Amino acid sequence: MTHRTPGSTAADTTARPAGRKPAPSVPKKKATKPRKSGSRPGPTAEQLRQAARAYQEGVEAMTQNRLEVAARLFETVHESVPRYKDIAARLRQAYLFLGMEHYTEGEPEEAIQVWTKVLEIDPQDEKALAYIRKTKQELEKIRELPGVKEP
Repeated sequence: MTHRTPGSTAADTTARPAGRKPAPSVPKKKATKPRKSGSRPGPTAEQLRQAARAYQEGVEAMTQNRLEVAARLFETVHESVPRYKDIAARLRQAYLFLGMEHYTEGEPEEAIQVWTKVLEIDPQDEKALAYIRKTKQELEKIRELPGVKEP
């Protein structure tokens, strides 16, 4: 027997025994991908807003040659949202420039420390490796000079 409700058309009818009510519709759940074990959840909306702000301020600081400020801002973004845009490349660039600034100001040990941070991002970074090697060689030559203890 076909059951019709008031206001329904023939197309709306379904075949079911008389006197039975239709089954309630249950909303379907969205299919979700299972999270890989050990993976951490993505950044929150607030973390993304803060990362965007710090990233933009870091870019501006770089253009103004405020390298220490840029490096700190990029470090903040890299720590909170490691995959944000091109943050690893920006941080690497800030470290390379900051190290060069220390080097040209006669602070070779500080330069080496900063360039070593580049290797934490990319252990095979050719520029950082070359800068560190060259600076260490120069320091050794200076230390070998008679009467020179530390540069």
